[in-house]
Amino acid sequence: MKNLFKILFLFVLFVSLQSCSKENQQSNNSSGDGKNESTSSNENKESKGSSSGDLENLSAKGFEITYKISGMMDGTSTTTVKNKRFKSAMKYGVAGQNIDVKTFSDGDWIYTIMDMGMMKKNTKMKISEEMKAKDPTNIDYGSLKEQLAKYKKIGTETIIGKECDIYEMSPGATMSVYNNMIPLKIKTEGMTLEATSLNLDANISESDLNPPGDVTYEEIKLGN
Repeated sequence: MKNLFKILFLFVLFVSLQSCSKENQQSNNSSGDGKNESTSSNENKESKGSSSGDLENLSAKGFEITYKISGMMDGTSTTTVKNKRFKSAMKYGVAGQNIDVKTFSDGDWIYTIMDMGMMKKNTKMKISEEMKAKDPTNIDYGSLKEQLAKYKKIGTETIIGKECDIYEMSPGATMSVYNNMIPLKIKTEGMTLEATSLNLDANISESDLNPPGDVTYEEIKLGN
């Protein structure tokens, strides 16, 4: 169970930090993004890969992805991103136990609030420690395109209407990435996370992404 939680934890981090890296890249292009199009028009353009400027600004605008979790766990995960902040809410069942996990990040730290019924655990972790993890989902967050080039592209698939490239990260572990930016599916030998919705026009307040301030967090390292 510890390993499964770690994979989920890293996956949420992966989604958020990829958006943050794009937010940094878009600063030179911000002057050319004054046009506002309807959500349906944007989604049509994005699905064809012709709206890279909009994609680079996603983290500045904010977006939200909901995933279905299946396999050794069954549940859902919703990740909300804006600029360098993100929030994830996961609810899943494993071995007959319902687990509720909320994860927050300010770009430097990850805060996790876990409720397993009779046991509750609140932790915080430096992102630099997270990036050292030896895990199939551990990649160089600074440049997804460069990192994906190290993996073997094994095909394509369409997820929620968006064409994704499928990469083999390690034996038994694949990731399906939309427009070299947003992972819409990750699959390991025991678990699959697949996007069921992607809101590219979410109205998000950064204050909504702050971790609760009235909670005491235990600092941990991933290897603990």
